[in-house]
Amino acid sequence: MASWVPSRRGERGRSLSGPRCGHTAATATAVEAAPELELLAEAKLNIVCFRYRPPGMGEPELDELNRRLGAMVLEDGRVFFGTTVYGGNVAFRPAIVNWRTTEGDVDLIVDVVRELGKTLV
Repeated sequence: MASWVPSRRGERGRSLSGPRCGHTAATATAVEAAPELELLAEAKLNIVCFRYRPPGMGEPELDELNRRLGAMVLEDGRVFFGTTVYGGNVAFRPAIVNWRTTEGDVDLIVDVVRELGKTLV
């Protein structure tokens, strides 16, 4: 998935992108470990592209399920990211860009999607 991210150095010359890339990798790993989630693209820099894919659900229903789930995530308010269409599939595309983002913040991405997704199936 193509992205453009400016490179910056923070105080004392430390990279501001390093921690976010680690958070992105951790989120992608958590997505891959969850049986009802599907990573749709290699996680690069600060973007993770995935969808909710519960066992036994066919392709035709998945796009509508993920649209509804995306709206629920925004309404819930614990995490904030939108949906996109990637490879013809409706998907989530959180971009981890705030330098104050913590591990706990990114852990919520997978936790909230799984929690809310269960209410739809």
